[in-house]
Amino acid sequence: MLMLTHTWVLRELCRRLGKAPREPDAFIFNVAPDLLTIHPDITSAMTHAIPRLDPLPPEDAKGAYAQFHLLVDDMSHYGRIEVHPTGEFNPEAGGYSYRQGRFLVSPLEELHRRAGRKISTSEAIYQSHMMVEMAFDLNLYLRGNGGLLDLFLEALDDTARKGLNGFSLTMGRLLGIERNTVAEAVVRGRDKYDRPRMEGFLSREGRTDGFINKFRLDREDRDTWEGVRALMNLALDVTGDSEGFLEPVLDVVRDSGFRLPL
Repeated sequence: MLMLTHTWVLRELCRRLGKAPREPDAFIFNVAPDLLTIHPDITSAMTHAIPRLDPLPPEDAKGAYAQFHLLVDDMSHYGRIEVHPTGEFNPEAGGYSYRQGRFLVSPLEELHRRAGRKISTSEAIYQSHMMVEMAFDLNLYLRGNGGLLDLFLEALDDTARKGLNGFSLTMGRLLGIERNTVAEAVVRGRDKYDRPRMEGFLSREGRTDGFINKFRLDREDRDTWEGVRALMNLALDVTGDSEGFLEPVLDVVRDSGFRLPL
């Protein structure tokens, strides 16, 4: 799932517990597995290999928020917690984003065919789940949802200005990399994910462009652009029930015994 989605899930869990994170950097630890990959030396395979349920030492307690991100990802992708993740794409995955995206698989294959490209069904499944995640994230923004963008941007700026050292030490230890590399990633993220760019991405057109760029489609081809936009609109239609994703996630995380350092 994308950054607003992860921010929303954490905020909703805290609301149910009646507790808030002690410091705003909790929300940036929570998006760290995606945010840090902005640095060329940090890959998604590295950030998503953090053990989900392993206890952390007191000095790295906030790393649990990054673990929480991965638990939410697991539920989105597999419908269960992957205690020993392989990092391999599984087209048979049965989590929310794959279930909701199944109806997009054939239209995506057809869209590529019309554009003169052939993709495998497996690749179409991967693209369909990404489209669902992008649409779910956008739905949260379009419905307002209590200032999620403000919460994310303010936490990112606060972490870059005040909490960079502690954040970098903890995430550096969890990932086995130099803290300076983590710090550079946070600053790059703060500079890239500013309000104008985020607001531009948080629109139907922005998500259409984002999908086209990610999968290297021809954005100058009007039929392709309109085709992706039409499919994105369909994905928005099937991701309006955010509670249908949230409640199973929170139930599974609670039953796992996982706890955040609130």
